[in-house]
Amino acid sequence: VDRVGKRAEHLMRFVQAYRKISEPPLLQKTDVKIAQLFSNIKTLMQSQLDNYHIQMTISVVPEYLSGYLDATHMEQLLINLVQNSIEALADQAHPQIQLR
Repeated sequence: VDRVGKRAEHLMRFVQAYRKISEPPLLQKTDVKIAQLFSNIKTLMQSQLDNYHIQMTISVVPEYLSGYLDATHMEQLLINLVQNSIEALADQAHPQIQLR
């Protein structure tokens, strides 16, 4: 009986974890200015960029470009991409990252 109880508890935790994955959070979409979003990312990541002597440039054409998106999720996505880029460029000469 004890084994069955432990197995049932394990299965319940599995089901709860699966529900979290299968039911993504609702997106909070708003009109976001892309130049501001990129600027925020650069500001957040600047200390790491400086530590690895990586230059980051931002280019948004047209300057007023915006998108209807979830700013929080998009910001996290961009942070992850920049972090991966920083790690990939750690040993490179004259490393640069461009957000375009």
